[in-house]
Amino acid sequence: MYHPNSLKALEENREKTQFCGESAVRAARKKHEKEAFFKSINEDLRERCTPELIAAINERLISLALNGNIKAYEMIRNGLGEDPAKKLEVAGRDGKPLEFVWMGEDKVPEYLDE
Repeated sequence: MYHPNSLKALEENREKTQFCGESAVRAARKKHEKEAFFKSINEDLRERCTPELIAAINERLISLALNGNIKAYEMIRNGLGEDPAKKLEVAGRDGKPLEFVWMGEDKVPEYLDE
């Protein structure tokens, strides 16, 4: 038996791989069609959305959130950059929280000058 990543194994399984020949072309074509579709939607929305329309949509979204609609609240929160999944955690080299040590007011100017 030969190693699964050997050239012989790859040649035998070439037809079964995800991106070979025709399937790669179909996948690329599908990707480009999807990108073109979303680009056209984006351009259309940019043309149609006036500041007044955006204000009306925001008012409706806020009223939905105030009435308990969780998705509306999440959209507002994420739009304001408060998405908890995107929070940055800072840790020391060993993975523990960083320790901040107060050096005293007399040493602070020395470090600021460096």
